[in-house]
Amino acid sequence: MFMQLLALGALVGALISYRRHRSIPPVLLSIVSTALIIYGIRNYLDTHYIYPGLMGLLIVSVWNNILEQRLKTQKTEAETGTAQ
Repeated sequence: MFMQLLALGALVGALISYRRHRSIPPVLLSIVSTALIIYGIRNYLDTHYIYPGLMGLLIVSVWNNILEQRLKTQKTEAETGTAQ
């Protein structure tokens, strides 16, 4: 049950990040990854589903951080007028 809550928490985090950067692919990957984790746990702890789901959530986390940095850089450039 604890691992399912962590996966759902990661999904909520991805949805919050979506509200900032408006990029759909990380959200879709997060939904699929969370579904894989929950299915793997419900299916007698089948690691063939759990580990790819965890890897997907890791990729989404890095992806969201990159998008947040790009957004922050664009906002700073727009404020200072130093667009490339």
